[in-house]
Amino acid sequence: MSDDGDLLELTDPRQMRALAHPLRLRLLGLLRMDGPATATTLAEEVGESPALVSYHLRQLASHGFIHEAADLARDGRQRWWRASHRGTTWSHGSHMSSPEHASAATVLMSEIAEGYAQAARAWLAESAEWPPAWVEVSDMSDWLLTLNPSQVERLREELVAVIERYAAQPAGEGAEHVRTILQLLPKHARAER
Repeated sequence: MSDDGDLLELTDPRQMRALAHPLRLRLLGLLRMDGPATATTLAEEVGESPALVSYHLRQLASHGFIHEAADLARDGRQRWWRASHRGTTWSHGSHMSSPEHASAATVLMSEIAEGYAQAARAWLAESAEWPPAWVEVSDMSDWLLTLNPSQVERLREELVAVIERYAAQPAGEGAEHVRTILQLLPKHARAER
């Protein structure tokens, strides 16, 4: 994970639209999880051409998501990139204030949701290749709770605190990246429709 900065709060719909591209989201995620890399290294990882990856890296850089890591270049031809922040956040409510904000937020969230679904499918496809201990502790669960908005906010804060506590611990022997996805999505009950 990049430790170069804290969280980037998105307030500009142009930034949201720039990030709302599956390859850009994936590249940013790789730079945040695995650290600095070149376009060539990233291209091999995502199965795209270095020229296409370079274009998308420049787009991410132009909107402040990543920056060049010139200190890592061994010669003038190498161009290394580093995530500028450890994560991205935005206030969902504030992005419903205008049609432009709402549209940008919806497109970005749709791409993020698709990325979550792809991550789950990738795990299912490769889980047989993992040691049994990892398969045993993997989980995709859901619960239907009946809560009001303030209760959901407290639940979110408590879950984030637990996740941050684990993120701050040193990695133990045999540690791997564990993708942790939190979704708190309201759903109307049938009787209320």
